[in-house]
Amino acid sequence: MMRVLVTANSFGKYDHQARKILEMHGFEIFDNPCGRVMNENEFSNAIQGMDIVILGTEILDKKVIEKADLLKFVSRYGVGTDNMDLAELERRNIGYAITRNCNSQAVADYTIGLILDALRRISLSMHNLYEGKWEKVIGLDLYKKTAGIIGLGAIGMGVAKRLAGFDCKVLGYDVNFNHARCQQYHVQEATLEEIYHKADIITLHLPALPGDKALIGEKEISCMKQDVVLINTARTSLIEADALIAGIKSRKIFAAASDAQLSLAQIDERYKRLDHFILTPHNAAVSLEASVKMSDAAVENILNYFHRN
Repeated sequence: MMRVLVTANSFGKYDHQARKILEMHGFEIFDNPCGRVMNENEFSNAIQGMDIVILGTEILDKKVIEKADLLKFVSRYGVGTDNMDLAELERRNIGYAITRNCNSQAVADYTIGLILDALRRISLSMHNLYEGKWEKVIGLDLYKKTAGIIGLGAIGMGVAKRLAGFDCKVLGYDVNFNHARCQQYHVQEATLEEIYHKADIITLHLPALPGDKALIGEKEISCMKQDVVLINTARTSLIEADALIAGIKSRKIFAAASDAQLSLAQIDERYKRLDHFILTPHNAAVSLEASVKMSDAAVENILNYFHRN
């Protein structure tokens, strides 16, 4: 009987069918022993003796893989692979797969929520009330704004489709443009520089850059429009923290939101002192519907892999 370590805590949580299918095919399931994102030492201990891991946001690097003495397959519970050492997996002939297109609608929905919160300062108004302050907070409209989407995959295009309902002009950038889809969703193809100069709202939907290089720093923020809104549901490394904080404090950035942090350890303490910054715990992909789809897809990837091999 093959053993499956599940690190993703929402796997099978809202619909038990995925777990039942695994058990029906003779797999033994071991849940995350910590009930949260594991650190390197915890993950290294948990993965020993496991044939398969259904991987959430834990870092599966070379040190952890070296402890995975029986590991044969990684079913990534999500689409990002920057938390996996793919070269080491391939060197050891360990298979892997992602749950493609399962959470794109959830993340696109959440992105619109963050944009509206940042523009209208909904969270800030709530916190003011909790502190006994009855203050009318002045926000900005989303209607007819110019939005810049960096990364035009399923999530980015989903955001573009939703922004059309607000009569927004949408500029988009991608390394490889899908011209037909850009036309379909009324996305005007643009360079990064054009987005920085023209967009009222900029939202990121791309993987981490090689070496965790930042895409947006002080230079890029200085080129942006006054009162720009900056949204990151991708990866923390894409925006330099110092530049982001300086931009918010100087009021160059009207408001910013980030759902990119993978753990409490990644949260800069300075963020907590910013009124115009929204921070959530990598929550965008975690809708009930998306969790069920990802659970089913994670199991399907396991069954397909071992059927072929």
